[in-house]
Amino acid sequence: GEQDVIIGLTFNMTGLRSNITTSTKQGTGVAVAYQVLLSMIALALLAFFFIQPLKKLQESIRLYTVSKDSQKVKKTLSEIHSNNELGQLAEDIGTLTEEIDQYLQDIETISAEREKMNTELSVASRIQAGMIPSKFPAFPDRKDFDLYGSMNPAREVGGDFYDFYLI
Repeated sequence: GEQDVIIGLTFNMTGLRSNITTSTKQGTGVAVAYQVLLSMIALALLAFFFIQPLKKLQESIRLYTVSKDSQKVKKTLSEIHSNNELGQLAEDIGTLTEEIDQYLQDIETISAEREKMNTELSVASRIQAGMIPSKFPAFPDRKDFDLYGSMNPAREVGGDFYDFYLI
């Protein structure tokens, strides 16, 4: 029948430990090299896709604060070709600069119109003041009465006029 057989091996553990230590050191070195390489690639991608567009955004905002030229800013911002939040932010900043330009133009127009209106009101006020009697006493040859009048409009020009005549 069957016989039990015992097989034994003798192995030198010194060489095995040396091989394990060498393999572990080499594997660790390769793993660290791969991690460094992957980190460098990740940083390069981060710089290309995020840092550069952010720098362009910053550059565009600084350009606008100096030049107030929204078209230059829009051109600079159009170089950002991101389909993410940075691209949307670039688009929003471009729109914002155009709206600020329009707002500044509106303020200029309103200021010019207000200045024109103030000038016209000033001329009207001088004309109105010139139409009101200002020579007093009004009837220097009459000693039995004295007459004086003044008009102070609530604004630049009043609505009432007066004059006096001896009847």
